[in-house]
Amino acid sequence: MKKIIGIWVLFCIAFSVKAQQVRLGFGPELLVPAGNSSNISSIGGGLAARAEVQVSGQFGLTGQIAYNHFIGRKYLGLRSDNLKYIPVKLGLKYYTDPKFYLEGNVGANLPQNNTEATSLAWSIGFGSQLGGRNADQFLDMGMRYEGWTKDKLMNVNGKYVTFGFIAFRLTYNFNL
Repeated sequence: MKKIIGIWVLFCIAFSVKAQQVRLGFGPELLVPAGNSSNISSIGGGLAARAEVQVSGQFGLTGQIAYNHFIGRKYLGLRSDNLKYIPVKLGLKYYTDPKFYLEGNVGANLPQNNTEATSLAWSIGFGSQLGGRNADQFLDMGMRYEGWTKDKLMNVNGKYVTFGFIAFRLTYNFNL
C-alpha cells in the first residue's frame, strides 16, 4: 500500500512541475457489475482520487487511484467473499466543450484479497463538470464502463475473461 501511495505522490509532483494547470479530485463511486460479473457481486462502492494535467485546450492527461469494494452475492444462504481492489490507471481526457468530456484509461488492478493476480484495468467513459473546467473548484459527474482482464481472474475454458462493471462517480475537484 505504501508503494502505491508513493507512486501516486510522485505522479502528482512530476506533472505539477511542468504543467500549466493541474487539478485534483476526490469522491465516491457507485459500482454496478455487468454481464457475468453480476453473478459474483450485485453492487459495490469505492473512493477515488484523480489528477488531471491540461496539455492543450481540449486534452488532458489523467491519473487515478481508487479503492473498490464489491459485496459478494448470496446463494443458498451462503455469501461469497467480498472483493477488494486498488486500480491504478493513466489516461487521456478529451473535452468536447468546456463542461463535457470523453475519457479513456488503462492501468493495473491490484487485488487486495491475496487470491488473485494483478490484472489489466481499462475503462472508457464520459462526464460533465458542473461549474466548468476553468473554475477553481467544481463537481465532476461521470459514468464509465470498466473492465479488469486477466486469464486467471475468472477462467472459463482457458479463455480471457473480463470482470466488467459500470461506475457512477461524483468528485470534488480543485486546481493546484
